[in-house]
This record gives sequence, C-alpha cells and structure tokens, in this order.
Amino acid sequence: MKAPAITVVDVMQDLRFNIGYALGALISHRNRDFKTTSLEFYKSCLFGTKSLLILKKRKFALSYDEIFSLSKELNLDVYSDLVKTAYHCRVGKAKYSEIDIFQNISYLNKFIEPELMKYFNKYGNKALIK
Repeated sequence: MKAPAITVVDVMQDLRFNIGYALGALISHRNRDFKTTSLEFYKSCLFGTKSLLILKKRKFALSYDEIFSLSKELNLDVYSDLVKTAYHCRVGKAKYSEIDIFQNISYLNKFIEPELMKYFNKYGNKALIK
C-alpha cells in the first residue's frame, strides 16, 4: 500500500491544529499546569516546524530529533532560538518561559501560516509530498 500524498491543505489543517495546541499551552500555563504546558509548547512548536519543512524542503520528518535537525536547514529568522528551546524542553535540557509561549503562537500564525497561504494562493492545493 502506497502512502497518500500530502497536500497544502493537509499541512494547513495540521498547522491549525498545532495553533490550537499552542493556545492550550497558554491556558495550561495560566492554570499553573507546567508539565502540560511544556508538552503542548514543544509539540506545537516542533510539529509546526514540521509543517514548514514539508512546504519548504518537501521532507516529512518522523521524529522530534529529525524535525530539530532538519529545522537547521530553514531560515527561521528570529524563531530559530524558539525551536531550539522547544527541542530542549522535549529532551529535558531546558524549561520554557512565558515569553516562549507567546512567541510560539506568533511563530505558528504569523510566520508559518502566511507561508502556507502564500503558496496556496499561488499554486492551489498541490501535493507537497507524493
């Protein structure tokens, strides 16, 4: 059985799910559930980065390690440290800050989502990975 193609709309839907996860991290933080906050923060950040990897590099990373490694091939501008922090939270080398939670929301909906929308508006719902 062949894996199905991954289209722009598939990636946009996945990103929007991860934006929800990022907002969940904010709520968890306000409720002082720091363990859940950390989980929601690093998952939404790294899986959002995976969406950008699919768009820009046509690569589907299978693990957090692979997402982080491949993210170094992207121009993440001011968000490269955020992705590094998210990965380090995942492996237990760092803790998030409240600023990271807000920056993550901006990263997903002000940096990654516009890239997906720009591509969709130009090319339509093309398959990114076949």
